[in-house]
Amino acid sequence: MTVDPRVRPRKRAFSLLELLTVIAIIAILATLTIPSISGLQRSFNLSKSASLLRDNLQFARQQAISRNVAVTASFCKQKDDFDGTSFNTLLLTVLNPDNSRTLVSKPIRLPDGFGIAEDAAWSPIMNLSQTNISAGSLTNVPCRQFRFRPNGATDLPSSTNWFWTVFNYRASASPAENFITLQIDPRTARIISYQP
Repeated sequence: MTVDPRVRPRKRAFSLLELLTVIAIIAILATLTIPSISGLQRSFNLSKSASLLRDNLQFARQQAISRNVAVTASFCKQKDDFDGTSFNTLLLTVLNPDNSRTLVSKPIRLPDGFGIAEDAAWSPIMNLSQTNISAGSLTNVPCRQFRFRPNGATDLPSSTNWFWTVFNYRASASPAENFITLQIDPRTARIISYQP
């Protein structure tokens, strides 16, 4: 079989209609997946927030025992990068004899948009008296605080059920569907987390 040299083979390419169809399918898939990806990010940040608080409070207890001093754990109210204000910072300090504070670790800030519910029904820890603290880079910041004693217990009254709820305060004014509650035993300082 001989090939006629005057006849060029046709190059195969996509038509405009085929390209537009593929672009439309990609747009539909992106529209369906982006909300679920942002939901996964919020869930991850919620879990990260609860872990940061639990792990650093356990660290504060260990420091109180090993240093044989009282370590103060303060939930402090700060602005985040989106100008939202909530109790979103944990400050661990030791009170010096001259009433100054020495940081046990750098301030622990929760991911932007996440904080502790201020309503006492969701967070009885917010019933603690508010104290303005200046330590490290924080100046005159409102905080709720309790102490870990050198024996590992807290100074919280054992007659109360102490817990706090972490949630995304940019998504709603109070904890709605997705939140984590952390409960502390005043005598043993054991922290248990609950998530619906």
